[in-house]
Amino acid sequence: MSGLPFLTTYDPLGGTPGSIDPLGTLQSYGALADKLPPGITTITTRSRYLSMLCRALQLVAQHHTLPPGPAGLMQRRKAVEPFERLWGLACVAASQEGIPSAAEELRGITYAKAALRDFQQRSDLVSSDFKLLKYQGRTGAVGTYWTALVGGVLIDPYSGVLLGAGEELAACFPPPPLDERDTAKLTDLNRAHRVTLSFTDLFHWARECHLSAAARAERLQLADALTADLQRECVAQALRAYPQERPLLRTVGYLCRVAAARVSCA
Repeated sequence: MSGLPFLTTYDPLGGTPGSIDPLGTLQSYGALADKLPPGITTITTRSRYLSMLCRALQLVAQHHTLPPGPAGLMQRRKAVEPFERLWGLACVAASQEGIPSAAEELRGITYAKAALRDFQQRSDLVSSDFKLLKYQGRTGAVGTYWTALVGGVLIDPYSGVLLGAGEELAACFPPPPLDERDTAKLTDLNRAHRVTLSFTDLFHWARECHLSAAARAERLQLADALTADLQRECVAQALRAYPQERPLLRTVGYLCRVAAARVSCA
C-alpha cells in the first residue's frame, strides 16, 4: 500500500493550525478502520506476523508457567522477542536465496541483514543474540501487531494467552529446528543467547517460515482471523459489493482488495 494516501491516528499538532487533520475526520476514520481488518495500519502490512507471534506464544506456554493477568501478559510479550530475532534472520536468509518478498517490510530488516552478515563472517552458526531495532518491544512485532492479535480473537487481551483460533494458527507456522531443551531456552530471555543454529538449519527453516511462505491452510486461517468479528465480516462483504454501485467508494473498495491480496500472499 506504499504510495497511497492514508490517514493515521497520529497527529502531533492536534487541532492547531497546520494540523494534518484539518477537517477533524480522524475520529470517524478510526471508528471505520476498526470495522475493517483489525490492527491494520500503514506499518502492519504482512499478516504472517500473526502466525509467527502465535507460534512464539505457543512455545512460551509449552515451556513456562506464567502468572495470570497483566504480569503474565508482560512476560509473554517479552518472551517472544528472541524467537522474532531468529525468525528475522531466517527471512533475510530466504531473501538471499532469491525470494524478494521473503523479508519485504520486515520490522528491523536493516539490523537483521547486518547481523546475518556478521554471523556469516565469524562462524557457521547463528543465534538470537543481536539487536533488532532500537526498541524491539515497542516497534517490533509485538509493538505493531499485538492489536491485530487481539482484534483477530487470537489471544486473550488481558493475559496474552492463546485462544483456540490462535492455537490453530500457531500449528500452521513451522517451529525452528531445535530440540526441546534449546526451544525452552529460546523462550527464556536469560538463556536465549545460548541457543545456536547452523546455517544449514537456518536456510532450511527459512524456506518454510519466511514472510511469503504461508500455505493455503494458513492463509485461510489468517483470513478468518482478520474477519473474526461478525460486524467486521459484514462490513467487509458490503465494501466488496458497494464500489460497483457507488463510485465514490471505489477507493475504499480498492484498499479492501489490497488488504485481501496481502492476506493471500502473506
